[in-house]
Amino acid sequence: NVTSGTTVSSDVTFQVNMSVQIELGAFDPDTSTLNVAGEFNGWSTSDFVLARSGTDPNLWVGTRTLTGAAGSSVLYKCVMNGTWEGFRE
Repeated sequence: NVTSGTTVSSDVTFQVNMSVQIELGAFDPDTSTLNVAGEFNGWSTSDFVLARSGTDPNLWVGTRTLTGAAGSSVLYKCVMNGTWEGFRE
């Protein structure tokens, strides 16, 4: 019975498949960086770095404990090589 006034904490795993960006040459798995910036870290572009998965060479992952009001959403964006949402389609 969690109400909207209750604060909750939960581990959230962010996963980004970078295969398209690698194929386009926009992301070098050996030298490029992928971060997550959001409300939870003051929109820092360097605080939360995703790391290459040990099981999928195209997948970058990271887990962060987030705290907020029950039922609320959290705004975030990916930052590739220091550029906000630098993904090409």
